[in-house]
Amino acid sequence: MHVGLCPPSVPTDALVPALQALFTREPAVRAAYLVEMHRGAERSDVSLMLTLAVTKGSEERLVQLTSLELNSLSPPPAMAVSMTCVSPDAPPPEYCHHGIQFYGT
Repeated sequence: MHVGLCPPSVPTDALVPALQALFTREPAVRAAYLVEMHRGAERSDVSLMLTLAVTKGSEERLVQLTSLELNSLSPPPAMAVSMTCVSPDAPPPEYCHHGIQFYGT
C-alpha cells in the first residue's frame, strides 16, 4: 500500500504552539515533526503523524504527556494524530522531510 505524505493541510494554530510550550519544558525532547499521511485504496484515510526525537528512556513518559496535551486542546486537532518516537542521535525518518519540523534543530 502506498502512503501519501505532505505538510499538514489543516490549521495547526492551536496544536503547534501548545506542543512547543510542552516540549520547551521537557529537555528530553530534541525535535518534533508533523506530517500528514494519506493511506488506503483511495488515500482517503488521512491523519497526522507526530514524530518526537526524544532521549532514550523518556519515550513512554513523553507519549503520555503529549497525549494529555492533545486531549486538552480546544479546538481539538482537525485530524487523528498518531505518535512515534525516534532517537535524537539518528537522522529523522525520511517521511519527516515531507512535513514540518516545528520544534528543535
